[in-house]
Amino acid sequence: MLDAAPKLKTAKILGGSLRMVDYLLTTGELTLEKRGPALRGHTMPAVTCASIAGFLTDHTTLGRVSQATGLSFQRLRFELPKLSILPRPVPKATGHIYAKARLKDVILDSDLELSGPLNWDRM
Repeated sequence: MLDAAPKLKTAKILGGSLRMVDYLLTTGELTLEKRGPALRGHTMPAVTCASIAGFLTDHTTLGRVSQATGLSFQRLRFELPKLSILPRPVPKATGHIYAKARLKDVILDSDLELSGPLNWDRM
C-alpha cells in the first residue's frame, strides 16, 4: 500500500464523497501531507494511509457497509436507524459515518435479507 493517497482515491476507499474527506480533514481525523512537485511546480496534497487505516479501525461509512452487506445504500440508510444504529452527527450532505462497535453484531442479529455472504473486510 502507498504511504499516501489523493483525496479522490481516499473518498473511494472510504466509500464516501470528497465532501466527507474534506470534513474529516478539517476535524483532524485524517491527515494531509504535501507530496512532491507535480505539473507546473504545484505540490500535490495527499491523505496519509496511516490516518485512513486509523479512521477505519473505529469507524465506517454507509458506502462501506453497503459494499460489505450487498444491500443498496438507500435501503441501509432507512433500515439502520430501525435497528438503533444511528450515524454520527455531521454537517448536511457530508455522508453517514458509523461507529463499528455494535454494527457487526446488530446486522448479524437483524432480519435484513442479505444478498450473499458478508464481506467484513470491506467494512
